[in-house]
Amino acid sequence: MQIVRRNVADLIFAEYNPRQMTEDQRQSLTDSIKRFGIVDPILVNSSPDRKNIIVGGHQRIIIAKELSIEEVPTVELNLSLEKEKELNVRLNRNTGEWDWDALANYYEIEDLTEWGFDEKELVGDIKEEKIDPELEISPELFERHDYIVFYFENEFDWQVASEKFDLKQMKTAPIKQKSVEQKGVGRLLPAKELLNLF
Repeated sequence: MQIVRRNVADLIFAEYNPRQMTEDQRQSLTDSIKRFGIVDPILVNSSPDRKNIIVGGHQRIIIAKELSIEEVPTVELNLSLEKEKELNVRLNRNTGEWDWDALANYYEIEDLTEWGFDEKELVGDIKEEKIDPELEISPELFERHDYIVFYFENEFDWQVASEKFDLKQMKTAPIKQKSVEQKGVGRLLPAKELLNLF
């Protein structure tokens, strides 16, 4: 393969490119290019229908533009659109983050799985059905006291509710007042009795 120096302004980003970077990855690549320059040639399609389209190296070109680098080393490949897209995915398969929307919009699942993706990565585990437990909440509204009471018929419902509403378990001192009505594991207190606990 012959390396050809090309003007960055002549290179065209592929509309389908699914690769993206985190801020940390972007900074790392920027630091690397500042220190060593672009040492890995940019892959560019030379096919008449796809001339100057970047096949591999989109992120390096983004950084090169930010750093005002005018020329980069390139390797030209004569590829059909289908082969261009396949090579793009294969080059990026094991590195970086993915723009899942771009993958869904520009690629077929069959192609992506053939090129190394696991189907569960793309569509999730369709066999796994999440069943939400039945959670019946019986509110009792007391206008004068401004509180809501939840009743739970079993431990499972209590666990679900405590996670859903971020309820914390609290220790309370034994209460001997006659006005206290015992309700399961909790207590229902009039507001004046609650104030007496503190």
